[in-house]
Amino acid sequence: MLNILKDRFKNIFRNNNYIDDDYDITRHDNNFSIGSNTTTEEDIRNLEQARDTSRLYAKNNGFIKGLLRASRDNVIGTGLKAKSNLSRKHFKNLTESQLKNIEDNINNYFNKWALSKNSDITQNNNFYLQQRLAYFTYKRDGDVFATLPLLRNEINLRLIPPEFLTYDSVDGFIQGIRTNQYGRPVEYAINKSEDGLDDFIILRNSINKQNVLHLFDNERINSLRGMPFTTEIIRDCVYIDDYMKSELLASQIASKFIGTIKTKSNGNIFETKKTNLLKNNLGNTEVNLKKQDRIFKHNTITQLKPDEELDIINKGRDNPNFDKIVNTSLQKVSSCTRIPIEIILTVFTSSYSASRASMLLLEKFIKPEREIFNAKFNNPIRNQVIEWGVLKGDLNIPDFFNNKDEYLNCEWLGDTQGSVDPVKDAKAKIALIDNNLTTREKATRDLGNGDFEANAKQLEKEREILKQNNLISDEVTK
Repeated sequence: MLNILKDRFKNIFRNNNYIDDDYDITRHDNNFSIGSNTTTEEDIRNLEQARDTSRLYAKNNGFIKGLLRASRDNVIGTGLKAKSNLSRKHFKNLTESQLKNIEDNINNYFNKWALSKNSDITQNNNFYLQQRLAYFTYKRDGDVFATLPLLRNEINLRLIPPEFLTYDSVDGFIQGIRTNQYGRPVEYAINKSEDGLDDFIILRNSINKQNVLHLFDNERINSLRGMPFTTEIIRDCVYIDDYMKSELLASQIASKFIGTIKTKSNGNIFETKKTNLLKNNLGNTEVNLKKQDRIFKHNTITQLKPDEELDIINKGRDNPNFDKIVNTSLQKVSSCTRIPIEIILTVFTSSYSASRASMLLLEKFIKPEREIFNAKFNNPIRNQVIEWGVLKGDLNIPDFFNNKDEYLNCEWLGDTQGSVDPVKDAKAKIALIDNNLTTREKATRDLGNGDFEANAKQLEKEREILKQNNLISDEVTK
């Protein structure tokens, strides 16, 4: 008996002091299951529910929709444009003029394709608008797929939503993807339509050609699919939204009150006609009311009988903790998404230094996001478009396939973040250029003033026009 009591006290002590019920590994939470064996098993268990939840709140929660739009507008903006950047060290046998001509031809050819509606298989968007759609879907749903079918002798981009990949319909596929022994995706089972669970096609990736593009963020080793961007902060955004709506409703109710007048008069102090202004069933004749009837036509002041009283509702309501609670909750959202709270609220009320710090933090979010997007989406598409242009003969590039990687080298340029104080930033760039710490091309791009070479050519053209009209002297142009 004594041993039994000892065991019971040990269990009570252990449960109360060492194992917190909220973190007990034997318990299962309503939102997720724990104790899975592999990354793939956990992804399969939670991915579909997480995607559906993210889509639901992206429709009717302003904070979720705002975060998705903020990330898309800052990372993609009006589109990421490719600029060919050939290595001068590698092409020593070509002159600078020849290299520049090849770069211009590649840039012009790809930009012509990107601006054409033929770049979209639906012919609804050009490539830069497709970038925005692909990125928004990738952040909202966790991933997005794309193929590059050849139609009308042109490469077309087809975006595929994540639910089009078959889960259990095809043998040997996990989440619609089959991998080789090293974990490399080699085959994809893609539904032909949203409801065609058994009507699918299988696309294969070869060693030299990538037939299916898969844009997602690898957060775990061997992960085949991505989780929605808002998964960690959906609950917080819902709480903030509900709290704000409740506070606004309470303030609206509290802002209205009723005033009363106590009088001994038996008459109608409002001097309103005792007639029913509504039409009766017989026509337009007005119906007389009885003497005891009262007229209450949107009056907030009511006539009371003698000795009647009515307490007035609270005249106003001001919650001093409203901003503090909302901002504290948004700080967690900001830390999870890596988007500064000033960007989320689009409010810059602090000093220049604080606003500048927020912009710098946003750049730390933008750079890795663009890196993922360029590596998994932009570069493979551009490479196939340029290769097809060479095969068709539209692009004349010497010895292309022997130096393909070098010829396809480029950098993707997006919209700049702007400036909190343009004068200070411009002076800082001038100081960096004067001390050989940056280039004019990079400074022009960072300040959002276009391309340096194009600007230089345009400035030269404008100077010639001014000289011809005797608006400036030759000394000024030197």
